[in-house]
Amino acid sequence: MRYPGRPYLDVFAAEIDKGKALRRLREILHISGAVIYMGDSEADNPAFREAEISIGITHSESPKNLEAKHLIPFNARESFLESLQTSRDVESILREMHVS
Repeated sequence: MRYPGRPYLDVFAAEIDKGKALRRLREILHISGAVIYMGDSEADNPAFREAEISIGITHSESPKNLEAKHLIPFNARESFLESLQTSRDVESILREMHVS
């Protein structure tokens, strides 16, 4: 997988579709509730579209075309995950963090 404007690529043994993988995991694990998906690359876009709550992790090399509903900076990911330990209201956590 090539990333426009970046000096690297990812090599996979098979075609990847993280959206399809997310759907399959839901099926295998019998998940019927909302799913949070976090990622930082274009390869995550299919899963962002599948998840009820999609969070793009931004950093200095973040692509401009992330399809996540919310964006949080790389250095805020740890505090976000820690907040999930005490509250399941993800939207409130994101509002409190003042993220997009």
